[in-house]
Amino acid sequence: MKSRSAKQSIEKADAQPANIDNLHDWRCFELLQAGSTERTHHIVGSICRVQDGHDARQGCVTSALVSVDPDSRTVLTENGTVYRLRHCSDITPDAFYIWRRWQRATQATNVVDVTSDINAVLAPSPSLPVA
Repeated sequence: MKSRSAKQSIEKADAQPANIDNLHDWRCFELLQAGSTERTHHIVGSICRVQDGHDARQGCVTSALVSVDPDSRTVLTENGTVYRLRHCSDITPDAFYIWRRWQRATQATNVVDVTSDINAVLAPSPSLPVA
């Protein structure tokens, strides 16, 4: 996604793979990484999986977004991973910690929260089980 506003730069994903990670408690940020002249969009959130009968959440920062499918609420990232965007709220402490470490490691600057732009084009989130 180029440096246009998040609403203007959303492209619909063509195909949906079978393995999709669910991201909960997410936010979307537009930023500039060291050594780059192009702004990118990244989702910060919690991947939820069921392990041993319990929900396990792990903080996550996606690689740069390539496309967004508003109908299925999925995003495709630069490295080919597909995430389904579930409940959107403040990021968890674990995700916030990962986000801050990622920002330092990538020397991200000019960070702008564009979550409301992404939310404005997404279909309503269905109330589905976590996994």
